Amino acid sequence: MLKNLGHIYQAKVLQLFIDLYSPYRPLINELFPNAIIIADHFHVVVQAFQALNSVRLQVMRQTGSGSHDWRAPKR
Repeated sequence: MLKNLGHIYQAKVLQLFIDLYSPYRPLINELFPNAIIIADHFHVVVQAFQALNSVRLQVMRQTGSGSHDWRAPKR
């Protein structure tokens, strides 16, 4: 469907907001050569939260359930 747009319309696309799924990039570069790829802020925030939560859980596992350091990351 996107390939049917024609090169004139594809060249006019200057920005594309996408999630961070890497297989999209080669296709976008092929179909929209003038477009700048911009990460969708929602997906950036989700990935940051997941990374932070992963570190929090790792700290909780390392410190043990009886210490103050274990309870602090739960809040």
